[in-house]
Amino acid sequence: MRKLLREKLPPSVRTFLSAFRDLFTIFKWCLLKVSSVFVYRVSGISYETSLSVIKLGNTLFSRNYPDEMYADYESYYSYVTPVDASLSVYGHLGDIDEWIKGKEVLDLGAGLGQYSESILNRGATSVTALEYQKCKADWIQQRAQGVRVVQGSASELPFEDSSFDSIFSHTVFEHLPDVKQALLEAHRVLRPSGQFVLSFNYLSHRGGHHLFPYIHFPWPLNIVSEQYLCRYWSEEVQRAQQTGGMCFYEDGVSISGLSAGEEIHLNRMEYQDFEREVLDTGWFQAARWSSESWGRLWPWLAKSSSIRHAATGTVYYRLKKPTND
Repeated sequence: MRKLLREKLPPSVRTFLSAFRDLFTIFKWCLLKVSSVFVYRVSGISYETSLSVIKLGNTLFSRNYPDEMYADYESYYSYVTPVDASLSVYGHLGDIDEWIKGKEVLDLGAGLGQYSESILNRGATSVTALEYQKCKADWIQQRAQGVRVVQGSASELPFEDSSFDSIFSHTVFEHLPDVKQALLEAHRVLRPSGQFVLSFNYLSHRGGHHLFPYIHFPWPLNIVSEQYLCRYWSEEVQRAQQTGGMCFYEDGVSISGLSAGEEIHLNRMEYQDFEREVLDTGWFQAARWSSESWGRLWPWLAKSSSIRHAATGTVYYRLKKPTND
């Protein structure tokens, strides 16, 4: 009922209400930050002390994702498909059908193929799902009907020049070790005047740490050291795997940092750096939208060097390949 009421409100009112809720989030985060400083000064910085801070943070903030979501690939797929695989958020960049209907589309970094299926069902002529991890590519192959599946790297796309009308990529580029090469490769396989629609989920925004579901308070790297966050996440995943849970991840998975391991690996690039790479590799930025409502409501916040990352959130782009390329 509340969701229905929210949808009937004007966009400006929804944005204001969302920003107001975020003020409460910021208040709780500041409370957590002050508490962590006090605890560390009294007890010293150690893993045991950090555990107390992590547990306090997780108590103050509700979970965005349940443990059951990561039980296996099927559970993850079932959870994200009705929500995250909706392409509606990309409507902020313009008409979605413009780059889907009647187009040959590449889903770059397809994951479990949920977006590939959505794009195909929306009217694409064909969809090719490119996935780096073989286990996931094999899963898509068995599950997705009508989707061409290719295992390969974004840095060395196994396609001829000008093979696709459109390219789609959902929160993939923050994981790539060579962003510039991947942008160049996407440029190469896209036809002139083609569109590249993507999102970038950089490290320093509220959920950019990717340590779900065991770290669910925002901006944790400003509260607890990366080493201890990763150790806690690894121990919790391993504990759940002992009772048959968390099979989405490799058995016994352990990470020492956010740039270690295939599942969590982050390149630590911020969105400003990414946008510079976009321009340097020959793309034209046709549209841009950021997820943080308070950054949109008060644009000057996103221009402040001290809080611009927190005020921006996941960034969505619609890029175009110039006709003369």
